[in-house]
Amino acid sequence: MIELTPRAIVEIKKIQEEQKLDGTYLRVGVEGGGCSGFMYKLGFEKDSIDPLNDNVYEADGIKTVVDRKSELYLDGTSIDFHEDVS
Repeated sequence: MIELTPRAIVEIKKIQEEQKLDGTYLRVGVEGGGCSGFMYKLGFEKDSIDPLNDNVYEADGIKTVVDRKSELYLDGTSIDFHEDVS
């Protein structure tokens, strides 16, 4: 399961509103990155969700979608937002 913290939910909604991303969901995934390890993907999509391959989580109106293969590596992940000036 993928969890969004309250701060992440606020920021995701803010981005969706500012960029006029109505009807999008947050896609989270993992890809093999060769010798440097995994590459993590995070972005907004509007394409259809594959019910055979995707798990969908919803928190406060934000849909988070992760494919089943990535779910093996991301299960229990919590997505937060942190802003830093440095």
